[in-house]
Amino acid sequence: MALALAGIEASRAFRGSARHRALLRYLVGALLDDRAETLKESVIAVEVFGRSASGFDPQHDSIVRVEARRLRGRLARYYADEGRGAALRVASAARSRGRPARPSCTPPTATT
Repeated sequence: MALALAGIEASRAFRGSARHRALLRYLVGALLDDRAETLKESVIAVEVFGRSASGFDPQHDSIVRVEARRLRGRLARYYADEGRGAALRVASAARSRGRPARPSCTPPTATT
């Protein structure tokens, strides 16, 4: 998993975005530490994006939702190009009502 993450971070798709590399590292770390089910938007806002713990209001600050959506797009571009043959695929599922995005890591599906 560490090699997969390092490959993604070094790719052209991610090289220019420290913010998305940080979010990806945080989400993968949560997955590896078996904390993925406990992720909360407010915690990510504070720990990844430096928002104030006492002042963050997800109703008025959409940083986590916006950057998670952008991260999914960046991952899709990576796997369509440089990561096409990757042994593992890191994904961040879209948030569903009342639940934050959930990271996952799976082998790629076979295509014929």
